[in-house]
Amino acid sequence: MIQSTYSVVPTSRLEALSQLPNVLEPGHFDVLYEPSIGEDVCIADQKCKRCEARIFDKCATTETQWVCAFCNTYNDLSEKPISVSYTSSMEGNTGISPVLVVVDLNCDDSSELKALHSVLSQSLHQLSATEFGLITIIGNGDVTIHLTSGPMTFSSDDSTIVTKAQKLDWEHFEKKLPDKSVLWQSAENLVGILGTLNSVKRSSGQRHIRATGLALFLAALYANSGTHLPVISFLQGPCTIGPGKVVPKKLKHHIRQHYDLDSNKDKYFKPAKSFYEALAKRIYMHTFISSLDQVGVVEMMPLCSSAIQFDSYGEDRFATAFRSQAQDIVQVSKVTVNVSKGILVDGCFGKVTKLSATQQIYSDTPCGVSGTNCWALNTSKPSLSFSLRVDTAATKASSIDTIPGHLAIQFQYEYQKGKERYVKVDTLIVATTNHEMSTPTSIQDSFNAHVGLVCLMKQIAFEQAAKGRIHSFDQETWRYKVDALAASHYKLKSKGLNEFLEYLFRLKWTALLQKRNTSPDEAALFQLLVLVGTASLCELLCKPHVLIFANGQKLQVTNLDEHLLHVREAICVDGGNFVVVRYTSVSENADIATSYANSIVNTRCPPPIFKKTPVGGSQDRFFVSSLIPQGGLNTEDISLQDYLDLIRKMSLDV
Repeated sequence: MIQSTYSVVPTSRLEALSQLPNVLEPGHFDVLYEPSIGEDVCIADQKCKRCEARIFDKCATTETQWVCAFCNTYNDLSEKPISVSYTSSMEGNTGISPVLVVVDLNCDDSSELKALHSVLSQSLHQLSATEFGLITIIGNGDVTIHLTSGPMTFSSDDSTIVTKAQKLDWEHFEKKLPDKSVLWQSAENLVGILGTLNSVKRSSGQRHIRATGLALFLAALYANSGTHLPVISFLQGPCTIGPGKVVPKKLKHHIRQHYDLDSNKDKYFKPAKSFYEALAKRIYMHTFISSLDQVGVVEMMPLCSSAIQFDSYGEDRFATAFRSQAQDIVQVSKVTVNVSKGILVDGCFGKVTKLSATQQIYSDTPCGVSGTNCWALNTSKPSLSFSLRVDTAATKASSIDTIPGHLAIQFQYEYQKGKERYVKVDTLIVATTNHEMSTPTSIQDSFNAHVGLVCLMKQIAFEQAAKGRIHSFDQETWRYKVDALAASHYKLKSKGLNEFLEYLFRLKWTALLQKRNTSPDEAALFQLLVLVGTASLCELLCKPHVLIFANGQKLQVTNLDEHLLHVREAICVDGGNFVVVRYTSVSENADIATSYANSIVNTRCPPPIFKKTPVGGSQDRFFVSSLIPQGGLNTEDISLQDYLDLIRKMSLDV
């Protein structure tokens, strides 16, 4: 799926600046890309010999040749696709990377390790990898690598080991380690070793002595040159010793909060963040956390491709999450963008790595991961936002001879399934204002509010999660930019204006732009969820989906206001990362609402937290604050109507 914020783009600079508002750069537009895998007919792979774009149904053809829509080169024709979206099989394969598993044994409850062992014994074989490595974090600050020849332990009490790891002295450790081949073993052997290990309890008045940073450093030693090694980590608390330390061992010292990061008072934050940024050049990590307390996710964010918190590994939600992500953990894929002459690529917003460009079609106003048209990513279900710029002419008259009525944007998503490689090709055709059916308001009339919201959320999340711009001042700057964007759309009377303004109103009260009632780790997890989540999930994170269950029927609610507080029937609220069922009394409708909520938890990845509360119950305040961020309802925020009045006044000055 490719969707653009505008289906009509400008051709002159005046049109671009006056009719194409953008939160980052006026005159630019955004495209959302979410490829659908396995839904299209597979045809022969036909790539342009000049620009490497691929054929699609709108390309001109003869009996034996097809003309590239991007560079007008003639190429040999094997088979013409019947749509703008299709899949082709590719030659060769990239091989399947081994997976390194890091297990934190520090836990006061031995049942946690047993629950983890149970899930891994049932689900680890579902990964496409055939070789696994195991590193365990032990309670006295030791880290053990479980080799086929026997365990090898590194102690955080050894100052040489800690110093060399902090300085990223790879050669020192490579001399000590045996050949990489003795690390890898089968899933059955790994589960067998894990079954023989015991959890480690902490001393009274202290946190566990946990050397998470050292464990991940040792994991990074096993990455092959030029590649990123996938790591699955199962953590139960923060790093308290060695490189990557985020909090002291003694419980009297508290882990950093938002005000500590804003005032630059936490002495562990910057060294830990820099350390994990260096490791991110060698490994990427899928993290499962068995603790609702902070464990240092903010510091580890450069490493994390995904991160999910649980109250316990014994939760059904953990087993569901691991099974649903199993196929995604070792996926290494690539996305390439080709565009018509007249469009330039600003950059990509997502958990991606820059690759060498296949074409110099990137702009001089970079944003996101920029300076290329090709990126690597570690997921089989990407949801990426791209910023593009139309290379407009100085005047409308001069654009007629240089910019056609239609432009094309093509995405090529290369992935591996089993031992076979495929490429998913999706092409989007956008009209320009030089099209014969264009009108003076064609640009704003083609605005897509849903895509505009999702791309904006991913841009904000990228700045926070990837660039580390999480200071309160950064959030205030974004809130001002959001209001300015709303005012510009209000002045233009863009299509779907009322819906878009409500989205922006609600966006300002999410964890992207508010620190209230969240910890730094909670905010980081929210940012990561937005950055890698689907468009539908991002919309739910901004504006929850509400259903009322009455008389055996379910009714959707669009106006989320204080009237919902007085509804006596059962209500199910789907907020993307949480699902709440609210009811006045136990009834058949409440049971139906609960069943519906459970179906969401069991099918969504990652599975949301499920809460069930009677009216006035302990979780009812959570229901109110999540659903209705308006004045007089447990908050000091302005109402939607007050916000619309504010935007109307701001639009007079745009």
